[in-house]
Amino acid sequence: MRDPGLRVMIAVGGWSFNDPGPTATVFSDIARSEDAQKKFIKSVMSFIHTYAFDGIDLDWEYPTADDRSGRPEDFENFPKFMKNLKKSLGTNELSITLPASYWYLQNFDIKNLQPHVDFFNMMTYDFHGVWDKPNKSLGPHLNSHTNLTEIKAGLDLLWRNGISHDKVVMGLAFYGRGFTATSAECLEPGCTFDSGSPARACSGEISVMLNSEIDQVMESTGAKSRLDKDAAVKILTLDDNV
Repeated sequence: MRDPGLRVMIAVGGWSFNDPGPTATVFSDIARSEDAQKKFIKSVMSFIHTYAFDGIDLDWEYPTADDRSGRPEDFENFPKFMKNLKKSLGTNELSITLPASYWYLQNFDIKNLQPHVDFFNMMTYDFHGVWDKPNKSLGPHLNSHTNLTEIKAGLDLLWRNGISHDKVVMGLAFYGRGFTATSAECLEPGCTFDSGSPARACSGEISVMLNSEIDQVMESTGAKSRLDKDAAVKILTLDDNV
């Protein structure tokens, strides 16, 4: 069945795109150079028209942040870059990805970005994970990677800056994050973990379990999840400490 209202966009970027390597500063380099923007926009338009896409989602993680190959000038350059891109896109749509945490969101000039994007994709997941362990302000605690309380706090940053509700899309994760707890006697949120849970056959990544893998484990082991009402998440204990 065909859906005449379906809009399909290409996505460019992502977390690993800004990892140390050849693409680490690409977005920052483009944003600071009108010539580079023209080349990028020409390539985007060619790709969209060739393959009949409806727009582009730009996922820069993250402008300005020095731990993500950002530069201080990114704050002012990003809105200018999006203005030029949106003008060239015409009726094609433009969206950008936003983090839900203030630590990175503060580096986005969201007020000046808003006029030039059709919507913001808010990443309301991956608040917590194995990366918390070396972080002195967070630490290795058993906290869900998505949490309604933290989501509300992140969205409040947008509302307080006058961002239109109609321009915000809340992202959802089709996976969970697992941990190997420090002690089998302490498996509640706030207890500590030693490492991420073992990688699964399909996801292939430590601490990550796809929804399908979670369903398979529950079916094969008979394990039952329990609801954390405040966080609006389900918690599943697989064995003595996972």
